[in-house]
Amino acid sequence: MDENVKKLHKEKTWIGLLYSIFGITLPFFLSLIGIMMINKYEFVISFVDDGQILLFAAGLLTSAYYIFRDDGNQTSLRQSKLKIDRLVSHLTIVFLIFTSAIYAILYTIGISNSALDINVWFIRISSLIIFAFSVYAAYSSIYVDFLKVYPIIDVKEESTKEVQNIMDKL
Repeated sequence: MDENVKKLHKEKTWIGLLYSIFGITLPFFLSLIGIMMINKYEFVISFVDDGQILLFAAGLLTSAYYIFRDDGNQTSLRQSKLKIDRLVSHLTIVFLIFTSAIYAILYTIGISNSALDINVWFIRISSLIIFAFSVYAAYSSIYVDFLKVYPIIDVKEESTKEVQNIMDKL
């Protein structure tokens, strides 16, 4: 791959990633406007403490998993020299299940009004690690998806061949 193709490939990957992240986190950013309007800044950190960031991570992981499982992308992964992409491909489903389980537990505890003592720092750190992995998985999947190279078809040449084929049959 020449340098111009690599540069274009990375640009498209970053644009795709930014669209994915912004689209998934848009509700949070819009809620920040409301938080600023009512001066309840302590609720910004509760976003992480309540596990809400896990929902956004699950969204990114689901998209990444879908992209990685595409047949063409599986071929790209097998041909890829980066073993990390293959590892991320496999870990995506593991992180998706783990993320969903942690969120389900946090949500259940939250609605049960139980007095369970939850380690908030564990939730914060694991949520941020999971979100960071989901961002990387999304980037990696988009990068692999853009590796697919479709054959260039010369329409004039193909038309000429088909016309010649018809003439040969006559």
